[in-house]
Amino acid sequence: MNLRKLFSVLLCLFMLLPFVAVVSAQDEGVNVADFALAERIQAKIAAGEPLNIYVSYHDVSNEFAPFIRAGVERAIAELGVNAQFIGPVGADADAQISEIETLMDQMDGLAISSVSTDALAPLIDRVVEAGIPVITFNTDNPDSARLVFAGQDLVQSGREAGQLMGDVLGGEGKVIITTLDAAAQWSIDRETGAREALAAFPGIEIVQTVNTGTDPQEIYAAIENAMLANPDVTGILSLECCSTPPLANGSPAMPPSAPSRSSALTCSMTPSSW
Repeated sequence: MNLRKLFSVLLCLFMLLPFVAVVSAQDEGVNVADFALAERIQAKIAAGEPLNIYVSYHDVSNEFAPFIRAGVERAIAELGVNAQFIGPVGADADAQISEIETLMDQMDGLAISSVSTDALAPLIDRVVEAGIPVITFNTDNPDSARLVFAGQDLVQSGREAGQLMGDVLGGEGKVIITTLDAAAQWSIDRETGAREALAAFPGIEIVQTVNTGTDPQEIYAAIENAMLANPDVTGILSLECCSTPPLANGSPAMPPSAPSRSSALTCSMTPSSW
């Protein structure tokens, strides 16, 4: 297996993951042609030894993680690679950094969805400098030295959600945007797209962005408080999968303050958000 084949395996692994829509090598990061593979990895390739690929997800306990894990397990079966699904329990950047640092000496390839783009960028740079190829997925880290991003166009997904919300509301109403982590790059990108699309509807006002956190009770409380403060809200746009269950019409978790005329729309679907 040469370097090109190693990248092919990494990319194929992520094309097997659910919801991966776009694979791109952007101007940022290190050009694949300029990347120098570590000598120890070259030796393993030359000897035909199996390579150890680690897939680090930013929170292995959230509702989306089982789908990512299933994709990794499918890649192990279909591609015959040694891949391990790792990551912190809870969105803990320090824990994600510590785990990757511990595994670097045995790591032949890394695919990462960062808890924090700012916190993880220096680590990604160090991994690449050590001659270990790095692919970002789910959320990009364009300011790092990552080689390739595999995932959807997050700004465009936000635009699509904003357009749908505008259409559902008939171009009039008040909207709350919800997100598990307003500072995360995936959230920033999707909110950028959503606000762009909603700006095309002069009759729609974005009341606020609610940063709910990841704890179910905190999500419930944050959304309920926002709706109590804004009883005339007619639309709730979620930027992810997991702040939607409390919004489902008829759900016992639906905040009692929520008017029955409110429409909820999410950017990511899991069974609990259907």
